[in-house]
Amino acid sequence: MANIELRVRGQRLLMVRGYVVAGTVRYLTIKAALSEDWQGREVWAYLEFGDKKYKTQLNGNGESKPRAGLNLSAGKWSIYLMGYGKDADGNETCITSDRVTLNVYPTGASGGEQLPADEEEPEDLSRQAERKAACPAR
Repeated sequence: MANIELRVRGQRLLMVRGYVVAGTVRYLTIKAALSEDWQGREVWAYLEFGDKKYKTQLNGNGESKPRAGLNLSAGKWSIYLMGYGKDADGNETCITSDRVTLNVYPTGASGGEQLPADEEEPEDLSRQAERKAACPAR
């Protein structure tokens, strides 16, 4: 199931569902229901918040991969789509959508107290370091 579900009809983009919590890594996906004029195009989703920008390609079914690397911080993100193709004469064409806003909520881990540390074996500490490297610093 996609975390961010969109629908585009012509150039009108609508948010169907989008509940996202900050700090999520290699989990977020986008699914866009594409109208006929978007079919057969190379479609990209763009996400912007201040100076932070991500883009991820959507496959033929309008879906991104969880490993696309989306890691959104808390705030109001702007999303839009662009689709690239060719007309009957082989000329490059591009269709763009308008923008929708995605509210990304703060993670619950950032507002509370840290859990007490357990005593760990050295091998567990190395796995913990790997997990910390995969997730953003708080």
